[in-house]
Amino acid sequence: MKQGYSLIEVLVAVTIISVLTGSSLVGYNRFQGRQGLKSAGEQLVSDLRLTQAKALSGEKATGWCQGANESLTGWRLVFTSSTVYDIRGVCSSAATTTFKSITLPNSVTKSGGGSSVDFAAVNGTTTDNGFVLSRQLGTSVSQITVTTTSAGLIKLSPITDIP
Repeated sequence: MKQGYSLIEVLVAVTIISVLTGSSLVGYNRFQGRQGLKSAGEQLVSDLRLTQAKALSGEKATGWCQGANESLTGWRLVFTSSTVYDIRGVCSSAATTTFKSITLPNSVTKSGGGSSVDFAAVNGTTTDNGFVLSRQLGTSVSQITVTTTSAGLIKLSPITDIP
């Protein structure tokens, strides 16, 4: 009696292992993509809170808002493209000075919502606004929304998938 495996048995085993490996890689890539989107959303929330904190403190750098009757009116987070946003100080003359420029990581883009949010100096008030961040994951798109309320709350929604 022969011992061992036939060619057909080996091919079936290799095929099953290949299918399982392939499907787990797809799942892992999807997980990584969603984590990248969540990370970008959390970074945006953090930068919105930084912008709000600068407005609440009335902070301005030397040389900003130096005109005769010019003062700091607030701070603004503004998207300059679908992947880049700036944090800017805003003077009463409507002039702005960029404090920091940030590029969204992980192939994430802004796909909806407003283009900027302003926080008033000293009281930090703002208007209701939101930003929708997206990332293409295979044939579907995942999105996350960051919102600000007039009460100053900054919220990050759960990720939604659009087939």
